[in-house]
Amino acid sequence: MIYKLTFLLAAIFIQYVSAQDFINVKNNRFRQGETDFNFLGFNAYYLFSEAALGRMYITDEVFDAANESGAKVVRTWAFYEADSMENRSVIRPSPYEFNENALKALDYVVFKAKEKKIKLILTLANNNPHFGGIPQYLSWGRKYLSRNFSKNDFFTNDSLKTWYKNYVGYILRRVNVYTNTAYKDEGAIFSFELVNEASNENSDAAVIYNWYREMAAFFKSVDRNHLLTTGEVGEDDNRNLYSDINLFYNSSDFLFNGYKGTSYSRNLTIPEIDYGSFHLYTEGWGIHPAAGRNWIKEHFNIAENLSRPSLLSEFGSRNDKAAAYKGWLNEIQTRNCRSAVVWQYLHADVNNSDGFGFNLADTSMINIFRDFAEQISKPVIYPDPPLSAQLYQNYPNPFNPVTTIKYALDNDDEIKVELFSVIGERIGILDEGFKKRGTYELILSFDSGIYSSGAYIYSLSTSKGRCAKKLILLK
Repeated sequence: MIYKLTFLLAAIFIQYVSAQDFINVKNNRFRQGETDFNFLGFNAYYLFSEAALGRMYITDEVFDAANESGAKVVRTWAFYEADSMENRSVIRPSPYEFNENALKALDYVVFKAKEKKIKLILTLANNNPHFGGIPQYLSWGRKYLSRNFSKNDFFTNDSLKTWYKNYVGYILRRVNVYTNTAYKDEGAIFSFELVNEASNENSDAAVIYNWYREMAAFFKSVDRNHLLTTGEVGEDDNRNLYSDINLFYNSSDFLFNGYKGTSYSRNLTIPEIDYGSFHLYTEGWGIHPAAGRNWIKEHFNIAENLSRPSLLSEFGSRNDKAAAYKGWLNEIQTRNCRSAVVWQYLHADVNNSDGFGFNLADTSMINIFRDFAEQISKPVIYPDPPLSAQLYQNYPNPFNPVTTIKYALDNDDEIKVELFSVIGERIGILDEGFKKRGTYELILSFDSGIYSSGAYIYSLSTSKGRCAKKLILLK
C-alpha cells in the first residue's frame, strides 16, 4: 500500500514539474507557472540543417552564446522541403516521405536546447523558397497533381493543405531519439509558428485568415501543451487601427492597405492563436528607424486590446544597428510583454550575407542585448507623474524626417493632439482618446514629398484647455 501511494505521489510530482516547463499566457503576458516569462531571444534558422551535415558543434556553440548574452529563447526552422535528398538536411523530398538523418538533426537541436536550458520557437513552413517553403508545395502540386498551382492554392487547395497538416502532425507526434519524448510533450519548446512571413499578394486577407484558423485548430487537436502563433510580419488591412500613415510611417501605405493579403489584427482573433507575431525591418519598408517604435507600440496595443501578448519575433537593421536596436528594445521594455527575438545570431562557420548577422565578437551589440535581458528581469519603473498638464517642445527641431512630441497629463483625461498648418488648416490628428495620468511620446515620421518645408503648429487639448507649439520641417 505504501509503495503504491509513493508511486502515485511521484507520478503526480513528475506531471506537475512537466507542466511547469511549458509556457502559458495570462493577462497579456507570457508566464512560466505563475511567474512572468520575459526574454531576449536570438534567431538562428540554420541549426538543424547544419547538424544534419555533421556540424553539431554549431548548435552547441549558438546555445552557449545565447546563455552568455542573456538570451533565453532561440527561434529556428523545423522544415526543409525539396525534390530530392541530395542535400542531407532536406526533411521531405516529397509530401509523405521523410529523411531520418535530417529529423535526427532536429532532434539533436531540441535535445541540446533542453540540456542548455534554452526554449525554442519552431517554425513549420516558409513563405519564400528558402528551405523549400510554399514554392516547393506548389512545385509538388504540379508534379503529383498535374496542374499549375498559384500561391493562393497553398491556402485553399485541399491536397496542399493535407500535405501541410500531415507534416505538422508528424513533427508533433515524433518521439525524439535523444530524449524519448514526443515533440508535443517537450517542455524545451516555447512555441510553434505556422509559417514564416505568410503573404498572398493582392488577395483578400480572409484567405490567409481562414487557413490560419483551420491549421491552428488542427494543431491544437494534436498538441494542447504548446503556444501557437502565426509567424507573420504584421501587415494589416485595417488602417483605422494605426496612426496616420503619412505622419507616422513616412507614407508606407503597403503595410496597412491589405496589399500583402493578410491582416495582423484579424488573425489575432483566432481562438487557437495564443499570441501575436510581428517583424520589423525599417530599411526595407522606407521607414526611419526611430519610427519603428510606432510599429512596435501599435502592434502591442492591438494585441493587448484582444487580451493577447505579442512578440517581435524578428527585427534587424543593417545600418547603425546600435541606435535602432536600443530604441526598439527601450519601447519593448515598457510593454506588458517585455520580450523580443533579434535576427540573427550568425555563427562564424555559417555563410550568410543578409547583413543583419552578429555574434559574440560584436561586443557593442552583445552589451545592448545583455542590458535588455537585465532590465526586463526587473520591475518596470514609471516616472513620477507631472504636477500639471504639459506640452513639450518637439525634438529635434527643426527636423527631417523624424521628430518626437512629448506631452504629460496630471490627471486621467480625454485628450486630442493635432497638427495644423500655420494658417490653421488641420493636417492630422496625432493622438486622441482617454489617457491615464502620465507622460506620452509621439514619434512623427514625415514624408517630405507630401509635406512642404516650413513651420507647423501642434496642439494638446484637455478638459482644462488647449496649448500649442511650433515645429519646423526642413527638406
